[in-house]
Amino acid sequence: MKWLLFPVLLIAGTLSAQTIYVVRHGEKAVPAADATAKEKSDPPLSEAGLQRADRLALLLNQQPVTEIWSTPYIRTRATVAKLSERWQVPVQTYQPHPDSTRQMLRHVLQRADGVVVIAGHSNTVDDIVNSITGEASLPGDLDESEYDNLFVLRKEGGKFVLERRKY
Repeated sequence: MKWLLFPVLLIAGTLSAQTIYVVRHGEKAVPAADATAKEKSDPPLSEAGLQRADRLALLLNQQPVTEIWSTPYIRTRATVAKLSERWQVPVQTYQPHPDSTRQMLRHVLQRADGVVVIAGHSNTVDDIVNSITGEASLPGDLDESEYDNLFVLRKEGGKFVLERRKY
């Protein structure tokens, strides 16, 4: 009977573990020369960015996403929009500023379990990942040309372990 109980406990422990996916928004469209200042500061995703958002949704299709966070910018919200639709989870927003980001992370880290997706920017992803791991896991801002990183943080033994993937 004990040998039957062990796999059940192992599965239960796996299901209750917290996993956080941190991603930079997909490629942004180049605004037209006559675009307004607002359009230039908050461009949508390009076709490549939309395809990347599709890949993210496909990659996380089997993950039971419980929370999604994004900055209020069009490109970050569009990056996680299909995940939101797939899991019927609203996208919660945070500002890409230290106080707002800290508040969002405090909320996320209070969760004992679940799958959380956080969309950020080239200059915020490293701060988010480093705050979660509690160490300098990423040495600095992402290069402006990097859009294909998926940072997977799994809680193991009371701390988060980072796995860096490309997608």
